[in-house]
Amino acid sequence: MPARQAGLARTRGAPLGLGEGHSARGSFGERITRYGARHLHGHQALERVLAARGPDLATLTGDLGLAAFDPRGATFLDIETTGLSGGAGTQVFLVGLLTHRDGGFELWQGFLRSPAEAPALLEACAERVGSRGPLVSFFGKSFDRHRLEDQMRLHGVTPPFAGRPHLDLYHPCRRLYGECFGDGRLSTMERELCGVHREHDLPGAFAPAAWFDFLADREHDLEAVFRHNELDVLSLATLCSHVAAVLEPGPPGPPEPAADPALADPALSRARARALARAFLQRRDWPRTLEWSERSLLHDGLDRECLALRGRALQRLGRLDEALADFEALARAAEDGLAAEAWAEAAWIAQRLGQHGRAREAHGRARPLALTHLTGLRAARVGTKLARIRPQGAVESL
Repeated sequence: MPARQAGLARTRGAPLGLGEGHSARGSFGERITRYGARHLHGHQALERVLAARGPDLATLTGDLGLAAFDPRGATFLDIETTGLSGGAGTQVFLVGLLTHRDGGFELWQGFLRSPAEAPALLEACAERVGSRGPLVSFFGKSFDRHRLEDQMRLHGVTPPFAGRPHLDLYHPCRRLYGECFGDGRLSTMERELCGVHREHDLPGAFAPAAWFDFLADREHDLEAVFRHNELDVLSLATLCSHVAAVLEPGPPGPPEPAADPALADPALSRARARALARAFLQRRDWPRTLEWSERSLLHDGLDRECLALRGRALQRLGRLDEALADFEALARAAEDGLAAEAWAEAAWIAQRLGQHGRAREAHGRARPLALTHLTGLRAARVGTKLARIRPQGAVESL
């Protein structure tokens, strides 16, 4: 377990500013905090999330249910529990919900003052989520949602999640920046992308002990737990605004670099462009594969992966002369399996263009590289492609 860091002082009794909330199932503790639209979290104002566009989020995630995403109706969700496992033994004791209200933002933190208040708190949570639009979380599709559903079903509360659009920011962040950072944790993403630096943050592993100390009327760290939950939820809004902006039109580089420095960072821009080119290739969206591979190549014109991505897109778009040049440049850069695949593509394109000399050279270079560097499915694909190419004077295929 990580060491407890010095931060907010341990207290005794109810957390500061805790009021009493009510639902049809009874009462529970709640704390409500309001923020102005221009409240800064990291280097971004909360109001920037209001520019998030559903079609961009749907394109980025591949989830068509997000096409109608409206940040003004979204609920940003994070919970604190007594453990990471599911089932009846894991208690959700703090729920944080951030929403846009009255021109600003409101954070509702529902808290269990005793386990007996669980039905009331869960009923209130279900009502609040159910009365609004999409959910936004970080790893919430795998954790937060299921822990809440487990507890709601246990206490006879109807979960509000079925059919509700859910933007789980973990997945696009990991896809866009996985090669840049050592891990995919929220604390890493908020620091690197949003400029959020936490001081004396209580590690999440200490949250259960804080609640149990409170129940036993001992000194506890609940103020730090509330603060940790608050920062998590605010980071969902700033991270959502960042992710939603990565597909903004225009030349490479952000339209408002001062508002989101991460969009202007060259290393992050290159990684983001490569990731988007890969994603659009998988969806066979050739114009966007071309766009984002070219953006990445602006940062590194010798990026072999992006040369391959651009070559594939150019080939599918019928721009065969340009595709041939890319595959040849890729193949000449090294002698490895990627070069073997590039020479095979070059041979195929050159034959289609009637450029038999280039086809013959590419065919001849692909075969020995494939025999040396490729196995399995990759070797089979190159062999099949070469077998279909018959440039005049070529050696036998694989």
